[in-house]
Amino acid sequence: MNKQRRKLIMIGAFATIGLLSGSFAWRNFVLAKQEKQQIAVTQRLLGEQRAADALSIIWSHGGMPPTGERTGRWLEFEITALEQLKEVRYLLPLYDKHKSLFDNHEFASSLIARALLQSHDKEGYQGLLKHWEKTKRHPEYWLEVEVDKKI
Repeated sequence: MNKQRRKLIMIGAFATIGLLSGSFAWRNFVLAKQEKQQIAVTQRLLGEQRAADALSIIWSHGGMPPTGERTGRWLEFEITALEQLKEVRYLLPLYDKHKSLFDNHEFASSLIARALLQSHDKEGYQGLLKHWEKTKRHPEYWLEVEVDKKI
């Protein structure tokens, strides 16, 4: 009787572990599929210049700003959306944490340069200008910043 009981307990334990593992694998599969769909929708919304709609999806991947922690592709999407909306108040904390991600966002960088000027952060402003000095593709963005500086 003792051996049978032990055998039943072992079978039950293995069955439980199997069920839990299967549930976990299924959950991961579903989450990955949902994320792929959300990425596609976000890309479409950003392409249609519907940044505000895209932000609701983006911010669901890490909470609301400025405390939200998003990574990789979602940070790129967030920068693009905030750039389209010209939301400097959210771009600045992202810039402080992830300067290198702004290398592909010249307009956002020019918005940040303007904000640094307004906050009298000459060192940050000069550093940003120097960073873009040789790689700028849109001199008109920087001309606007220079005009603001003179005003």
